[in-house]
Amino acid sequence: MGAGIGNFYNIGDIKFRGKALPDSHHERISTVTLDMSIDQITELTITFDDPYFELLQSGVYEMETPVTYRGLNLLVAVIETNSGGGAGGFGVRCRPKMVYKLKKLKGKKVRKNISPTTFLLSECKAAGIVKANVVAQNTNKKKQIARDTKQKGTSYDPTSAPSAWTTMQRLATEKGFLLYEVGNTLFFGKPTWLVGRSKKVQVVWDGNDQAPLSFPEFRKSLDSEDVELNIKLPVERASELRPGIGLTLSNYPKFSGTYLIRTIQYPLVGPGEITVTASTVRNPEPQRSGDTSSDDSKPARSERRRFPASSSSQAPSRSNPNRVKNPTRTGSSKSQVDFGNTRFDFDPALDGFGNMFD
Repeated sequence: MGAGIGNFYNIGDIKFRGKALPDSHHERISTVTLDMSIDQITELTITFDDPYFELLQSGVYEMETPVTYRGLNLLVAVIETNSGGGAGGFGVRCRPKMVYKLKKLKGKKVRKNISPTTFLLSECKAAGIVKANVVAQNTNKKKQIARDTKQKGTSYDPTSAPSAWTTMQRLATEKGFLLYEVGNTLFFGKPTWLVGRSKKVQVVWDGNDQAPLSFPEFRKSLDSEDVELNIKLPVERASELRPGIGLTLSNYPKFSGTYLIRTIQYPLVGPGEITVTASTVRNPEPQRSGDTSSDDSKPARSERRRFPASSSSQAPSRSNPNRVKNPTRTGSSKSQVDFGNTRFDFDPALDGFGNMFD
């Protein structure tokens, strides 16, 4: 498992409903923000300078509109207006189609003698996730697993409405796992397992092409069990990186070791640097919820699976509460970029980013 997005971009690669944007729309694009982490689902934001909202009224930018950008399959989830260059502007925020589908999958479902991993895979299949990859750790069978459903007398906001997605989040919490989506791939497993099966990014403090661009910033506190790391790397190394893999720092006093990459931010076009936040590779303590099932039996087989295509749906939230103890983040969680000539390193055979899997 390895990599993410290279520092090269082609303006025609962003498509709405399978079509590239007209030149008149390209000229109005001001910035792009790509946010990828293990604590939140992917979000791609495009902002436009749009005097008198001419583009906004064109019908191109509507809720749930399919958006593709190389390996990312997204939907328009939020439309926001702003002042733009002074006479008006707007932004569209696009989020992963696979998570929306899982959030739209609701209703009663109970399975007996099944492992959380197998239950997760069955929910993905039921959602008809397009060309999904699921990377999931083995788990023992439980007597019973039930999908989350609404309880009488309880009100829910859109971010917490019971669904297949909230059920997966609960199962991850109960096992001390992470659950996150990166590059159209769903990951479900303990941090130690996820880092152990991926190719690690090597950073050498005094090591020429593997050296960071500045002093690594560490934080250790009585308030947290985790060491937190903020480090900047050359943008040329962007294709090596994605959230959820390990970063090994060598030859640095006291803090040398392997850390879990939590977020990456860098420009998709032109010169710049990659800002990486990482933390101690530590498994969260399993947290018991109201599920009455118990672990017994044999572990279910875990592997990457693919499922057939289906229609898309939307859900509103991108937050993921199933996280390791949240480190204090240094710097912005998003990278704001101008358009130019960049390209994702995407391998269609992997349904994700090139060299993501062993």
